[in-house]
Amino acid sequence: MMELGKWYTFELSDNGTDILPLKDYKPGFVFPASYGTNIKLENYENNYVPNAFEYPKKTPFEDTFRFNSFADFNSKPNSATIRMIYKLDYIPQSVTMNMAENKLEHAVLIGNNNGKDWYLYSETITINIIDPSDLTFYLKIDKQNGKNFDIDYLAVRLD
Repeated sequence: MMELGKWYTFELSDNGTDILPLKDYKPGFVFPASYGTNIKLENYENNYVPNAFEYPKKTPFEDTFRFNSFADFNSKPNSATIRMIYKLDYIPQSVTMNMAENKLEHAVLIGNNNGKDWYLYSETITINIIDPSDLTFYLKIDKQNGKNFDIDYLAVRLD
């Protein structure tokens, strides 16, 4: 049973993204108290080698993440907060996201030329779902040959 107010990492990927590296983040890391769509994480790699999913951007990244081991919620959720620690070594021209099959939204992810900075993407959206299998996260990022996209952590919290 999924509980409100608890963070969950996704269990499945429709397009074969390795889920295991998305379940952890830097030991001892404290998420920023302030929320924003893209927050630069200072010194995130100091004394830490991320167990990250790295996607070489020869083709667009497109995947839907979901759950399969939960049958119910302890209470009906009204919102979901997505939390993703990522880095890009370029600024993507097009990013599309969708949570719980709401309408597609164009989002902004921050990137830089050296790909050394990690960012926290965090956003809360209203949802209207009755089954945990409806809790999905769709992400599509345009390609840029020779550039990379990394995710170190991807989770969702229901409220």
